[in-house]
Amino acid sequence: YHLGVGPAFPAPADTRAGEDGEGGAFSARLLPAAKTRTGEVISAPDQLYNLEIRQYDSKGGYKNGKAYGNVLLGQHLEVTLSALTDCQLVIVARGNGGAIAALDGKSLEQVQKMDVSSSVINAIDPSNSEDMKKMPYVLHLEHVNVVTGTDGKAVIQSPEGSYDTRLLLKRLAARLTVEWTYAVSGYTLKQLLLQSVPLNYVVIPTPDSEGNYPSILDQFTTLQIKNVAQSGSYSCWVPTNMRGEKPAANSETQRTKENAPKGSSFFNFVAVSDQDAKVKLNYRVYIGGRQSTNFDIKSNANYDYTVNFAHSGIPTSDKRVTYINPVPASENNENFVPTANCFMVSAGGGFCFDPLAYQQNGDPDKTNDVL
Repeated sequence: YHLGVGPAFPAPADTRAGEDGEGGAFSARLLPAAKTRTGEVISAPDQLYNLEIRQYDSKGGYKNGKAYGNVLLGQHLEVTLSALTDCQLVIVARGNGGAIAALDGKSLEQVQKMDVSSSVINAIDPSNSEDMKKMPYVLHLEHVNVVTGTDGKAVIQSPEGSYDTRLLLKRLAARLTVEWTYAVSGYTLKQLLLQSVPLNYVVIPTPDSEGNYPSILDQFTTLQIKNVAQSGSYSCWVPTNMRGEKPAANSETQRTKENAPKGSSFFNFVAVSDQDAKVKLNYRVYIGGRQSTNFDIKSNANYDYTVNFAHSGIPTSDKRVTYINPVPASENNENFVPTANCFMVSAGGGFCFDPLAYQQNGDPDKTNDVL
């Protein structure tokens, strides 16, 4: 069998790259590979580093396998497997340096509990061929038959009896890139957040009954990019985040918080009014497949977005945008101590307060430096 690294595909599915979000405050396009404008080159490793092939029965019990060290791409490889119907194969190139711990003797359940820290993957420079040697590549074949061929050697077959001698491993991480241009009069773009991102990389995922993973009870994180320019770009590695389809998100302008599955990853662009620093516009851009209804981030895929902001006034009709103009808690407040520790606010209203200032023993100028 010939082992290789599968190409990193652009985000799968069909037509979303042609949508422009007409009628909304901004357009967010997921570009196909042919239209990618960043020019970023992602190197492929020259070998499969720290390769392991492990065989499990249909219930995940360990049956056979071994570590093969470093293997050249496309090289013919003799492997040791047990003849078994409906078994599972896990093929892992752990990376030069062993980003993934050794699988030796572990059950499939134990492997499914293994993960890789984001800090390890984030340190990999995609344009550096030496760095990309550290990237793990994985292939999990869930239903295969290992049978004895006419020459006495084992043959890997699909449940239908067919087989393919090319086994292409997939890059563990997805590559996410966003380019933006902000051209809204009276506001300045100040911050970019990438929110609801799984904290670590799972080697072999455990999907729920609908095929989604990780669990929304797992750890997620937020990446914060401060002091962004009015136009620019940002790239990073991100873990798989399979959140599925939402029919209600039938256009770009309907990819809103209300319509997105829980746990979906998104960009948060924050612009501040040039006249009043308390007044902000908060734009939410969900990540996912080419169809507007799809919110999946898949491993071994490249997601390249271009986002253009151009509107006048407050875009009240676009539910992807939140207008923030908080009323100070002390305004029209007739309490003896206006900085009370609780407030009643009219439904739909909002307020803000300074969490660093407080009063004590009649002194109104206390500052909570610890907070």
